[in-house]
Amino acid sequence: MERGIVAIFCGCVVLFEISAGCPSDCRCLFGDSLVQCFGGLSAIPSGIPSTVKNLYFSGTSAQKNSFTRIRKSDFANFPILQRLYLANSGIESIEDGAFESLSNLRTLDLSDNQLSSVKEATFRGLTKLTKLELTSNENCVIEENAFQHVPNLFELFLGQMKLSNLQPYLFYNTRKIVHLDLHGNELVEFEPEVFENFASLMSLDLVGNRLIALPSFTYQQMVTLKSLYTDGNAWHCNCEMNALKKWTNIKGVVICDSPKKLENRNLMLIPDSEMLCIPPYNATCERTSIIVNETEPIRVNCRFNGGDPRPYPIWNKPSGEELLVKNSTNSSHIVLTDGSLLIPSSVESDSGDWTLTVTNTHGNDIKVVVHIEVRIITTTTTTTTTTSTTTTTTPTTTTTTASTTTTTTPTTTPTTTTTTTTTPQPTTTTTIKTTTTTTPTKSTTTNNASKTPSKPKDDLEKIGVILTIVGGSSLLITSICIAIMYFAFCKKPPGQPYSGPVKKNRVGRKPSYDFRKAERNTNAFTIIETLSEF
Repeated sequence: MERGIVAIFCGCVVLFEISAGCPSDCRCLFGDSLVQCFGGLSAIPSGIPSTVKNLYFSGTSAQKNSFTRIRKSDFANFPILQRLYLANSGIESIEDGAFESLSNLRTLDLSDNQLSSVKEATFRGLTKLTKLELTSNENCVIEENAFQHVPNLFELFLGQMKLSNLQPYLFYNTRKIVHLDLHGNELVEFEPEVFENFASLMSLDLVGNRLIALPSFTYQQMVTLKSLYTDGNAWHCNCEMNALKKWTNIKGVVICDSPKKLENRNLMLIPDSEMLCIPPYNATCERTSIIVNETEPIRVNCRFNGGDPRPYPIWNKPSGEELLVKNSTNSSHIVLTDGSLLIPSSVESDSGDWTLTVTNTHGNDIKVVVHIEVRIITTTTTTTTTTSTTTTTTPTTTTTTASTTTTTTPTTTPTTTTTTTTTPQPTTTTTIKTTTTTTPTKSTTTNNASKTPSKPKDDLEKIGVILTIVGGSSLLITSICIAIMYFAFCKKPPGQPYSGPVKKNRVGRKPSYDFRKAERNTNAFTIIETLSEF
């Protein structure tokens, strides 16, 4: 009795000590090995023991967490953690290398979140991971190398993610996978490379997809498969499904969805003779001879009819290189599902015979040859420069002084307009350039005349003085001065053009000088000169 009381007491003490060290929203059990936190969290709680091995943050459908983003710092202090559960936690993204410090992690549950993508660095460092749950992350994009850093995976759950295709080498580094769950997606077919690297696959869940058939290569690659779940697909029961009938490890019932005559029938009960395959019987292209200039786009519209299973097109380039629908996307040559060929920008190497082959797995291939000629246009450039000159001239100004006459011609400044015309010619460049320079001209004319003509006013003053000296009366002096003044003001200076009175002529006739007045002026000038000398 005492031993039992002691044991209970010790157990309560241990539990109390452990619980006292846990965050308020969590509980710690079994020493430091397990920590369980309740739903409704918005962040990873602080204060979790670093010695924890099993960590549960999973919310519920009624009470989800809202972590949104997982960061490196969230799990940096749990070096011996082995199991991490983050289901229903509202996670939308994971920082690259967020789990890198969890080198001992064996199980990671990320189901029922809203992950937008899984990238190459998402699971970096998880080399010991054996179980990965990604179920119910709808519309999540899984990159081709997403599982590169988890080579020891045994179980991979990718159900209910709305996957419509699987990258050809998605499972290239996961040879140890034993169970692969792909249920509830939108898969229609598989590429041959998807399953070729599985060496240990024993269970494959394909329930609830849109699969039409499992090609023969699938069975050959999965020789270790023990359980195949196939319910809820749109199986097309032709001759390719005969191999599936021979499998004894199919779980569930395979119901045919087509062809019409086999609809809703159990595959296992249909005779092989009713499950037929039909080769293609027709293939045509709108044009079989095409001539284009280099860089121009080319589209060859083609179509084919018949065939069960559905034929697929193959184009062979003039070099023999093979182009398929799957490997031509985002390239310089694109093959469409109806057999059409698209070349966005043609080059010289595209010239030659292109061959379209329409085929399915049961022979009777149909071929169409299309000849393409790409013309090369050599473009050369000739540049011609034409120069035109516009000259602006300012009127000449003449300045006359007593001894020097200077004529100045202002500078004439050319305005040059250049027009360049580029014309395709054979690789020749010709430049014609015209330059016009006008030098300002200044001419100076010097008059060597040293004597300036006397002014009439000065002459009258001299005459007045002379007459006064000789004793002339005032009346006589005044009369003589008035007479001389009349003639003096009408005379022209020696050596200068006539500037006196001009006779008026009728309109249209050239004006003429009054030679009689000019003669009187000359006489008056002579009288003044004589009296001055006297």
